[in-house]
Amino acid sequence: YNNGRGYSINLQECDKEILERFKEHIEYDGELKELINKNKRYPNLSVYGKKISLDLNKLGCVKAKSKVLTFPNENQIPSNLISHFIRGYFDGDGSLSKSSKGRWECSVCSTSKFNEALIQIILLNTGVECKMYKDNSCHESYSRISFGAKEKIFKFLNWIYKGSDIHLTRKYNKYLNFCEEYNLRLIENNTSHT
Repeated sequence: YNNGRGYSINLQECDKEILERFKEHIEYDGELKELINKNKRYPNLSVYGKKISLDLNKLGCVKAKSKVLTFPNENQIPSNLISHFIRGYFDGDGSLSKSSKGRWECSVCSTSKFNEALIQIILLNTGVECKMYKDNSCHESYSRISFGAKEKIFKFLNWIYKGSDIHLTRKYNKYLNFCEEYNLRLIENNTSHT
């Protein structure tokens, strides 16, 4: 959340370690706070400063971005970092799940504008075709893209996790379980499973 005076990140308690890693990367020595909402605890990292707020604004982290989010352009995210950006977005608003019938599905929830561009980026980089549909369970102006064929899921996840050293452990572990279930060869070049 960018409020014009700084930014704030809240995550689930089980994802606290990624905030700790992020703190290290930005060399922030402040403490994580804990927010409580409806008896749930959320680790929070808040960094204040007009410059950082303006810089994030230029990169697309604007106030109420969930309503106006568009896919970043190449000036905001260079093409060599696009898979890392998508992995970060997937960590926040993506899902890899297995139904009670044993069927896997991969999906991402965002604004329709964002998802339209994301579909093209995924197709261009992996050859995976996605379906997009309206999904009010995310947000009233949101849509969801999804794909369920194991080959598509594998190509997409391999692409976003290749060379990664920062990712949510719980989502990465789902990827590992998916690969193990289908006896698929894991990607190379991962140095950490955070």
